Amino acid sequence: SCFAVFTLLLVLFGNQGVDEIFLVRELCSGGLMLSFWFMATDYTTSPITKRGQVLYGALIGALAALFRLYGSASEGVSYAVLLANLLTPVIEKITVPKAFGRRR
Repeated sequence: SCFAVFTLLLVLFGNQGVDEIFLVRELCSGGLMLSFWFMATDYTTSPITKRGQVLYGALIGALAALFRLYGSASEGVSYAVLLANLLTPVIEKITVPKAFGRRR
């Protein structure tokens, strides 16, 4: 979900349209892939539930795209991962499944 949201936001807001060279350059430059594969998938700071992981990845992809397009820092992906890590308890609270067969 990181790559999908990142690519979608680059196509929508990157002022380049669906330019393959622009997309490949943005996807392969900097530490984007390394951050998505290694930093975002850290077991201690990523959500446990599947829906939480998808939401977490989408949040990282959206923040990375916004930081890369509109930010002045060259490597906004690390900031995106750090902000998403801070929001992990909130994501877990939102996406925790309800227990089956329990009463109040």
